[in-house]
Amino acid sequence: ASSANRLASSAAAGMVASSPLADVLAAESSDEEETTGFLDVWASADADFVCGRLSEATASKVWQTKPLRLGGASGGEAKVAEIASLVADLFEVSRVRSQCLASKTARAIYCTRVLETGLQQVTAGVKARWNAISDILSEECREAAVLSETMEEICRFLDGFPLAEHFSLEVDSANALRLNILAKLAEGLSDLVAKYLRRLESEACVFSFTIAPPLVTLSRRLRPSSFRAVAQQAVAKLASLLTQHLRRQGFPAESAASLFAGNCDADLRGALSAATAVLGESGLSPLQALWDGCALLALPSAEAEALLATLRRAERCSLSYGDSMLTEPREALVAAGVRELSAKEALEVLSKRSSLAGASPQDMFGTARYIQSLHTDYAGLLPDAKAMLGGLDYASLQQEAKSKLGLGFMSGRF
Repeated sequence: ASSANRLASSAAAGMVASSPLADVLAAESSDEEETTGFLDVWASADADFVCGRLSEATASKVWQTKPLRLGGASGGEAKVAEIASLVADLFEVSRVRSQCLASKTARAIYCTRVLETGLQQVTAGVKARWNAISDILSEECREAAVLSETMEEICRFLDGFPLAEHFSLEVDSANALRLNILAKLAEGLSDLVAKYLRRLESEACVFSFTIAPPLVTLSRRLRPSSFRAVAQQAVAKLASLLTQHLRRQGFPAESAASLFAGNCDADLRGALSAATAVLGESGLSPLQALWDGCALLALPSAEAEALLATLRRAERCSLSYGDSMLTEPREALVAAGVRELSAKEALEVLSKRSSLAGASPQDMFGTARYIQSLHTDYAGLLPDAKAMLGGLDYASLQQEAKSKLGLGFMSGRF
């Protein structure tokens, strides 16, 4: 019994002795749990508040707008949704509250749970409203322009927001959405023109009543930098669309070629006047090849035939010695108003005209008209060319020309 009492006393003493250490460990554990729990509660409360306010704003059927201010001055007719200001206000308040957190890691967690979630909610709302627009150029582009300027305003705020580094991926997504909206506006203008391609050879002033009105509207409803981006992309898309159409298109009559040239030159220039105001003449350079083609289509028949003869001579001598043979066609093209097209490309355009059918390089050989021009150009070297037309076959003419000119024929060409 005595031994048992001593063991019990020793155990009790051990328990009493160990209690201070246990208390310290328990206190430290309690402090850690309390710190972690405080951050969770803090971030959760702020996230509920921020997301709640943004949810109310994005869920509204009609987003309230206000005039855009640019450096303290009015932005004209440009408007921005008030949700952009709400985002800035909420994020600024959250930034001040995050300064209470001692470590950068804690602030990063706070930003991820509060600010990143809020930004995701706003971009989702913008996407939903954009996708609900049936025609982005309808209703004078009001809704599309407001959404574009709203994202522009939000992204500009985030560019200078010091905590944006903690949710950079979502910031990049917001910028991608902003750029995609601008690209869609430019694509809408190009798609509008694509619907009227067949009318370019049958009606006048096609661009004046298709893209001119929405371009003017966008120039008023977007800030200059946004409209400049839309105009630049639209010009590039229109140049590609119309140039490809010209390459595929043939004109059954001179009147059709003339209408096409009038639409794609003077009328298009006039319709793009709003774009020219922000881009300058140099900003329209992607359209130069198209305008060169229009100049060739609009040439009077006599001038077109003379240019055709010059280009044919250059084509036949394209494998001759040196570059001196290229001077004459280039000067002739410049005189005709052509600045970018090569001689070969100019021939392809001229071949579109019904009065000059067969002018393309691949059609030169194999036509009596071309062989007659060969006799005219090389009468001294081929004195019997005219006689060949009546009796000799094409292979004989090739062999005769090859032996007397000393030039090789490749794919039916000198």
